[in-house]
Amino acid sequence: MASITGAQIMLAARGTRAVMIGLLGTAMGVSTLVGSLLANKLIDIIPTGMLIADALVLFVVSQVPLLFVQSYAAILICQILAGLPFPALNAGLLGFLYGKTPDNMQGRASAVFETTVGILGAACPAMMGVAVACSVAGLAISLAGPLRSIPTPERWSEVAL
Repeated sequence: MASITGAQIMLAARGTRAVMIGLLGTAMGVSTLVGSLLANKLIDIIPTGMLIADALVLFVVSQVPLLFVQSYAAILICQILAGLPFPALNAGLLGFLYGKTPDNMQGRASAVFETTVGILGAACPAMMGVAVACSVAGLAISLAGPLRSIPTPERWSEVAL
């Protein structure tokens, strides 16, 4: 994730002790683990489109304070909050993507998705402005009607791509 890498680079440039930078990654990992415990339940009760939108909104909201405050405590809290929605986002988004992709197209879909994410992920750590712009774009996309109308997994077969 670009925001945690950017935060780690910023903290290292400030001379923050390595153990404190490592604690940031650990806290993010623990919050993602907690989020993964919730994701399975959330994916079954919240329509997938709304789940994706809500997760992206929570991520953007968790990062906004970093535009104004760059203390270690603020970074730690914001990254913990950012980690919570990612498992549900991945379960909904990737589950829908691969659930609706025909078996003979799975490899192509995976290559396109992973290449796009990989390129953006490699470029973003050095460009926090791009990370903010991507967050705002993700928020705008998540509020679009078609995305929010994706139903829960048991009704995916009713959806046309």
